[in-house]
Amino acid sequence: MKKKLVALVGVALAGSACAQSSVAVYGVLDTGLTWGKASGSVSTRALKMSSGSFNGSRLGFRGKEDLGAGLAVSFWLEGTIFTDDGRAGGALTTNNQTVSAAGSGLNFSRRSTIGLSGPFGELRLGRDLVPSYWNLSLYDPFLNNGVGTNVMLGVASALGAPAARFGVLPAGVGTSASYVRASNMISYFTPPTLGGFYAQAAYWFGENARTGAANDHDGNGSGLRMGYASGPFDGAIAWGRTKASATPVATTPGAPSGDNRSWNIGASWDFGAVRVMSVYGRDVREGTAGVRGRGWLMGATAPVGVGEVKLSYGAYRIDGGAGADPSVNKLTVGYVHNLSKRTALYATIAHLRNRNGAQMTLGGAILSATSARSTSMGTDVGIRLIF
Repeated sequence: MKKKLVALVGVALAGSACAQSSVAVYGVLDTGLTWGKASGSVSTRALKMSSGSFNGSRLGFRGKEDLGAGLAVSFWLEGTIFTDDGRAGGALTTNNQTVSAAGSGLNFSRRSTIGLSGPFGELRLGRDLVPSYWNLSLYDPFLNNGVGTNVMLGVASALGAPAARFGVLPAGVGTSASYVRASNMISYFTPPTLGGFYAQAAYWFGENARTGAANDHDGNGSGLRMGYASGPFDGAIAWGRTKASATPVATTPGAPSGDNRSWNIGASWDFGAVRVMSVYGRDVREGTAGVRGRGWLMGATAPVGVGEVKLSYGAYRIDGGAGADPSVNKLTVGYVHNLSKRTALYATIAHLRNRNGAQMTLGGAILSATSARSTSMGTDVGIRLIF
């Protein structure tokens, strides 16, 4: 009996040694002051404390277990926190359709996945970024944060009034709808052994009951991103589509619905003294009141001592039909001063100009519905800590 017990203990210890595992708790705390000004038929100013203007404030848990034979299983849970007022929880979609309010309690809206990886690549299940979003962030010097947010993302759902007329993306697109992240998603990532080539393919489920209703397939979607990275160069092209046959593009009663399609292409080149980047994309909302939008952004980052200077200029325009073409141009400049590998001070200033009925603003400022032509300026100043 003793020999059997010893043998069983030995087998258990051997199994523990082979299946190495690790779990980490991590996060980002980013707090600062944001100021905004809007000038039009009615001018306003706003000053507030903000969270996540440089890097989104978050709390996360991630882990990995080595299964042997080159296989591993991993999990990643990441949620939004608001360091300015102590709230937690990002906006979530119900089956990639309706959107909940942010700050209603800790959830893992940023990412909630489990994955199996090996020589074949990685198969990942859960809530994550969709393939067509990556180019809008990776080729933006400000990574879609604060007043420096890529104009292609920041204005596409707020480019004109009423929103029911010009909305080109689903309601709540900012950080929650399937233009950025999707729930109930299956993703495949190629392995890092393809000579610089990489790809991500994904499909997400709306999970509506099949009753023959108009919204049976709403929330279903798919995306694909393919790219190549070697030395100083990195470039990729991406597509995405989400069904929305009966899902309004805005919260306005009677707002039109229609499937959302998008594609974009971006690239960057690191010269050492400066890294330049650019991205171009188009968005289409199908349906009887369909519209099209297109935008571009050019940017650069340059190391300066222990800091970094950032610059971007972009534009977005919607073809609303019948002579309605609201558009926005935006210029952003920023500086990051690294106090250590984890802590940094930052300052960002942005200026935008609205045309043809566009009503985008920065830094919390607002415009009246009658402001046909207007400008807005926004500034972020703060500190970020990574742990």
